[in-house]
Amino acid sequence: MRFFAACLHRCASVWVEPALALKREAAYNAAMTATIPAGKGSKMSNYYLVDWHNTEARGWTDIIPASILQLKENRRKLRHELVGKKGEVIIATFDVERRADGKLLLRYGGRNASANKTVGVYRGDMLIDPKDFRKTKTLSWRDEDEEKFEPIRVTIRSTVVEGVPLASTAKSSPRRSGRLKAIKQALGRSVGSCEACGCKGHPGYGDARHACFHVHHRRALAKGERLTKLNDLAYICANCHAVITALGEMPFDRFIKRLQRASY
Repeated sequence: MRFFAACLHRCASVWVEPALALKREAAYNAAMTATIPAGKGSKMSNYYLVDWHNTEARGWTDIIPASILQLKENRRKLRHELVGKKGEVIIATFDVERRADGKLLLRYGGRNASANKTVGVYRGDMLIDPKDFRKTKTLSWRDEDEEKFEPIRVTIRSTVVEGVPLASTAKSSPRRSGRLKAIKQALGRSVGSCEACGCKGHPGYGDARHACFHVHHRRALAKGERLTKLNDLAYICANCHAVITALGEMPFDRFIKRLQRASY
């Protein structure tokens, strides 16, 4: 049995050529303002972070607005983000069909095949049950040319974040995108270590270990208005964050090199 379903609908950056990765990034930049405005009219919205555990997709996370699970009718040309192992973000385009049994069919093929192929998103169907979605341990996927669904093991987490696109304009003020920060925190917790020094926090901290870490802009907001994306943020320990500040908001890349030189 071909287990292509394991690829799911994400781009497999671990095996595609660099040119496709660049194409995906360009497609994201063009589509980032068209993501689903989940919770429209509200400052805060619920999202589900879906981590895949199959070999090909491990390290990728789907960011699915909870509003999708509440749809009572069919919808076309919706979008959600996928975050890769290195923080890269791409946009998946899909239709939603509500079945008679209450389950939702998310269709990434058909009329959406061309758009998804361009950015490297796998084409096919994903079947989800809105009931107790947070507790789901497996999701069903089938390739566009197949009839049978295959179960894929997943971990699903929920988070409440600001309802703005993953890419947002950050001005020279302390304001940060709540959605970016919350998603970076959730992804960082799954890794559990500082991106600068590798610190994991004392084991005695237990479930409160995450309190040791902050989300940091790799380039200080005071440097002026710009477009901030998820991979412009770093998940670092409080010590490194304090030292970067003490060093005059040293650019993150320079700080990393400083640590590397000191370790030799």
